Amino acid sequence: MGKESRGYAARRRNRGSGQQQHTNGGGDSIRTPDSNAATREGKKTSGSRMLGSRRQRAKSRDSVSSSAAAAAAGDGKTLSTAMKVGGSISTAVAVALASMGIARYSRLTDTSSKHIDLDDLISKQPHGVEQQGALQSKTMQQPLELLIKQDDGWDRTSAKLIATDAYLRDFVCNHPTGGAYCHRNLHPVPRRRTHRIIDSALQSGETVMVLPRELQIWDLDALRDAFVREQLLEARHGGTGNALDGGAFLAAYLVRRQMIARGEWKVGTEAAGAVGTASESESVKDSDPLTDYMDMLPTYSDLAEYHPTLWPQSYLLDQLGRYTPAFMTVTAFRDMIASEYSALVRASDVFGANVSREEYTAARINVMSRSFGTGPPGGEEEIMDPYGELGNELTYYKARAGVDLTLGCRAMSPILDTWDSHPNPNAEWRYDAKKRAFVIRAASNSGIPLGHDVIVSYGKYSDSFLFAKFGYVNGDGTSHTEAYINANHRLLDAGLMQQFSYLSWSGVYNVESNPGGRDPMQAQRKEILRYLTFDDGYDQCIMPDDSDHDEKWALKSLKFRHLQVIANLRDRWVMQIAPRNRNEGPGFSSSILITHKAPTFDIGNMKFDASKIVSTCRLLTLTNDDYEGQALSVLEEVLANNTAESFLVERQSDALEFRAASCVFRLVDMMLWRYPSTVKKDMDLLSSAPHDTLEGVPRPLLFGGKEWTAAHVRLGEMQSLEVLGGSMKAHARRLKEAITSKDGIGSVALTVRRKPCSMEHTLPLLDYSGG
Repeated sequence: MGKESRGYAARRRNRGSGQQQHTNGGGDSIRTPDSNAATREGKKTSGSRMLGSRRQRAKSRDSVSSSAAAAAAGDGKTLSTAMKVGGSISTAVAVALASMGIARYSRLTDTSSKHIDLDDLISKQPHGVEQQGALQSKTMQQPLELLIKQDDGWDRTSAKLIATDAYLRDFVCNHPTGGAYCHRNLHPVPRRRTHRIIDSALQSGETVMVLPRELQIWDLDALRDAFVREQLLEARHGGTGNALDGGAFLAAYLVRRQMIARGEWKVGTEAAGAVGTASESESVKDSDPLTDYMDMLPTYSDLAEYHPTLWPQSYLLDQLGRYTPAFMTVTAFRDMIASEYSALVRASDVFGANVSREEYTAARINVMSRSFGTGPPGGEEEIMDPYGELGNELTYYKARAGVDLTLGCRAMSPILDTWDSHPNPNAEWRYDAKKRAFVIRAASNSGIPLGHDVIVSYGKYSDSFLFAKFGYVNGDGTSHTEAYINANHRLLDAGLMQQFSYLSWSGVYNVESNPGGRDPMQAQRKEILRYLTFDDGYDQCIMPDDSDHDEKWALKSLKFRHLQVIANLRDRWVMQIAPRNRNEGPGFSSSILITHKAPTFDIGNMKFDASKIVSTCRLLTLTNDDYEGQALSVLEEVLANNTAESFLVERQSDALEFRAASCVFRLVDMMLWRYPSTVKKDMDLLSSAPHDTLEGVPRPLLFGGKEWTAAHVRLGEMQSLEVLGGSMKAHARRLKEAITSKDGIGSVALTVRRKPCSMEHTLPLLDYSGG
């Protein structure tokens, strides 16, 4: 590959998505976009076909405001106040975080030990805030004029770039249909496969482009295809028996349509896998008005250059660590695609004979990363002959395929899918059902400045989810982050909503049809036992055969039953944190790194709600003395009423609150040990200048490359964990000081073990019929 875009070997990352918040949904769930954070599933891609670069920015803020630090003395806010929804953490917590090195995110834990020590850790000193590199890269110093000169100086002898230029100029802008439109100031940039604004800025609300329905490919189109209807609609995931997501049928339809356009789709006995003569089988070829678009879609080899679902497993582990959030989300997408392909092949021998696993995988990633949400189809999509009344048609798809298009459709969207994304875009898109077209306008709050690329929004995602699904991050802290505390088990709800789950929606799991031959629920029961091995709040480990421990063991068994209910409720194990730099806008081009600084949290102005994960740790550390000695009865009643899913353990006593905060911190510590790096190392790595070659100074990462992207992903995850862990530690310390100053409070209630009790004491819980 030649040097294009940034002077680096071009690696296209696929463009964004149409989902809303990852916490509220992931994968290809369908949403109706709003004007500022339109939900889409499309992004520019990579490699030799998809030339160019994604915007990567790293604008940062100072971590701790001096005003918050100055006001901190004596602040005694409780956790329920400090961690309220939409509120900020208390100034006391901010100071505690700063005192631990959170200002520049030093590692919370002592690297010589994997066990919690609240008293020791509280004395850790911060790393100096001036340790970040101070030199900008040459790329950052390139002015807009130089970039424009490079864009306009593309190689006009390159057949690939000539074809890309023609596609960007003509496919929509000069399409013969009367419904297509492009603003006259929209200028193609084939070198980076996007458009920029020339001549004059676009004012707020000006129409940038209109993409008509006839240039789109919907999942509704896929379900209407005769082959899909006859052979694929009853495909189901192995093991769970769950229905395939509509995106799977769109991918199958897309790859089949591509093969027909190339004359590669075979029908007859040969396609069905039997031995036949030439007269018994033939290749189908038909002209397709969207061939030029489909030819621009990345191939498997293109995607393998950057998309993490195609990274070697060993490399993924080296970059992310085992069982970290991004690692598990990548794994879920990978398992989803593999399971879908197997299901489609089981449903149709013809599909299996024509479509290889690699071909389907490429099509599925393209659907994941390049389709946009249109909202539910309306009467304008009704075709009475042959499909009948639209409502009945949609009911048929839901009944036979398990796909509910009343929740919304997705559409492959030429040109729109080539524009880069930012949470604060300069262009806004919406599907207009009356016009039967996507209408893209200059942002209502900014317009599009002269010389700038067109930047849209793919929705609100965490950096980890952006990376797992699309293979990129912005690198400027404008996406939210998440802290996970499921240190001992894998969440079988992978966060992909209806698209894919390791859980059976029917409640019945078929081990025989599962490729792994295991029931994941049974394996998970053993995993979650580990949370109950610490026996916090008791002076001795609880023994199952000790008569003195009968009531304690009974409570422990009830906690185990509760854990099985909430083990896959994501809000009990995952906490979302507001973006580190929410107000930052996009640069003039995604190919320019605006700043060398890695994003950090503004500790004095953070917002997160830890109430539900604290409730989880209250359950784990509950003792028989809690609920005024009625803890056993309370848990029994909740289980008897089948309300365990909605049940939250509320604050009871300062002692329970201390144990819960310590429990959260312990789980955070366990999670941090999964990473192959530390916050400090990655801050230094992402902030190092290109010519830093001194011994001990990490070499800089290629802007937008695999390692640069992975470093930003794990940095955000580790920063989030350290913020959560630091706030819990500070809260636990205040509680301990308050409790020990009172008379009559025994030390047993404050027991928080550094090491677990023997697993042999807890394993018998698996044999209890109630478990």
